[in-house]
Amino acid sequence: MHNGMVFVDFLLTDYSSTNELSEFAQVDAACKIVAEAVMCDLEYGKDFWFVESYWNSVGNRILKFGFANEKNAFMIKLKGPENGY
Repeated sequence: MHNGMVFVDFLLTDYSSTNELSEFAQVDAACKIVAEAVMCDLEYGKDFWFVESYWNSVGNRILKFGFANEKNAFMIKLKGPENGY
């Protein structure tokens, strides 16, 4: 955490049912995470933002988002993906 900012890692396969090697899967998952945050009245660029996409040490694709405060980060992380992803 830096200056109240919190960074959260989201597992791509929790948010997209497409092949995680594809560029589309990253965009699909990122859009779903952004949509969930916006539905919780968070504003992209102010309350949260995309940081990076990377492969973790066990081979999973991770999407990292930054949040302006801990409350918003935990709200989105605990909410988890909507059913059907």
